[in-house]
Amino acid sequence: MSTTEMTNVAMSGDGTTVAFLVRDLEDTFVQVYQNNLNLSNDQKILRGQRIIISTIGNRILDASVAINNDGSRVIVGNIQENIITGGKTSAVDIYEYTYFTTHSEWVAICSHTNATDSFFAYSVAMSLSGDEYMMGGTFMDASGNTSQGEVYEITTDASGAYVCIRLGDIINEGDDAGDFFTGYSVAMAELGGEQTVAIASPLLSGVLETGQVQVYTLGLGALWVRDGNPIAGSTT
Repeated sequence: MSTTEMTNVAMSGDGTTVAFLVRDLEDTFVQVYQNNLNLSNDQKILRGQRIIISTIGNRILDASVAINNDGSRVIVGNIQENIITGGKTSAVDIYEYTYFTTHSEWVAICSHTNATDSFFAYSVAMSLSGDEYMMGGTFMDASGNTSQGEVYEITTDASGAYVCIRLGDIINEGDDAGDFFTGYSVAMAELGGEQTVAIASPLLSGVLETGQVQVYTLGLGALWVRDGNPIAGSTT
């Protein structure tokens, strides 16, 4: 008998579609379910194929998923560890539900991979339109970056192919030397055409009770500007 674990659920803004991570003895994958409009009881049915994120010779350490407003795009982040060398790699992939002549399926439209021992894929978020997404990183990566977030826009080039372009600079919170968890959780929204993101840290300078949330807006010069003071966690 196989063992199955379901984690990291996300729901579309219109409430019709859910995406969640599944781990079994063989793979780690994402499944997406949507309302069956042909049934009066709104029973959800599987949409498209399994999105396999595990790779041969590696085990998933952490994974996250988010979905856009109408359930047509999904973002998946994961950190994997090689079972022999112990090396860790990160990946973020964006999928779009695509209709073909004879069938429909999830198709990868943007992908990010990074060097060994990078952790930028710990958390992910997606805008309602699905045209922007964010990924958060924890710890120190191979390039020496710590506690960071990056925001990207999905657009097309002259040929019509999808291109993912970073919006603004890297949100790199180096305020505290021990703050290695700023990318632990991320969220994003669009207000009046202005991108706003939030990034959370449960551990600040080695003290668990003083985590914080920071909110940023994209300002002049394509720089993310912190909106107000950090929202500090309680120390009591």
